[in-house]
Amino acid sequence: MKKVLILGGAGFVGYNLINTIPNKYQIEVWDNLSRGKQDFFFKAILKKRKIKLKKVNINNKVNLRLISNYDYIFFLIATVGVENVN
Repeated sequence: MKKVLILGGAGFVGYNLINTIPNKYQIEVWDNLSRGKQDFFFKAILKKRKIKLKKVNINNKVNLRLISNYDYIFFLIATVGVENVN
């Protein structure tokens, strides 16, 4: 089974990406959950697809060997909120 890693995948774009990935792929999502909440639909798809969600702050150093075991990696990390960007 091919493995997919979605970095910053707990938001709107990540949810929609998960919906497009066929069920035959194993999906893992890393997100720091800085938004402070998970949407109902995102929680539901985690259970339905048996997706692993890890709370990871990618701003800290990450050992690249940890991500070498994936066939596909999507980088969706972004700062959320105008007050955080300014």
